Amino acid sequence: MEWHDLYNTQPKLQQRLQIVREYISYSLNASPPGKIRIVSVCAGDGRDLLGTLAHHPRAKDVQARLIELNPHLVERGRATALIWVRHQQIEYLHADATISSNYVGGPESRYC
Repeated sequence: MEWHDLYNTQPKLQQRLQIVREYISYSLNASPPGKIRIVSVCAGDGRDLLGTLAHHPRAKDVQARLIELNPHLVERGRATALIWVRHQQIEYLHADATISSNYVGGPESRYC
C-alpha cells in the first residue's frame, strides 16, 4: 500500500480530504461568473479537485491542469476525469511540477 491509498481507510486523512474539498467548493462559489481556471500541482489522482467537481454546480465552468509525477496516479486521475467531468476541461500532465515549462499553455489569468 502506498501513502496516498491511506486516504481510503484513515479517518484523519478522509477528514483532511473533506476539508480540502470544502475549500475548493468555497473558492468555486466565490469566483465571478465565467470560466474558472485551476492549476493543481502535485495533484496525485485529483481526488480533491475531481471529487469536488463531481457534484459542484460550477463544474462546467472549470478548466484545469493537474500536474503529477507519479504515472500510476496520473492514469488513475485521467480515468476519474473521464467519468466525472467532461474530459476536455481537465488536462492531466505527467510531469515534474517544479519545472516551469510545464505551466506553459495551461490555464491562465485566474487560479484557485
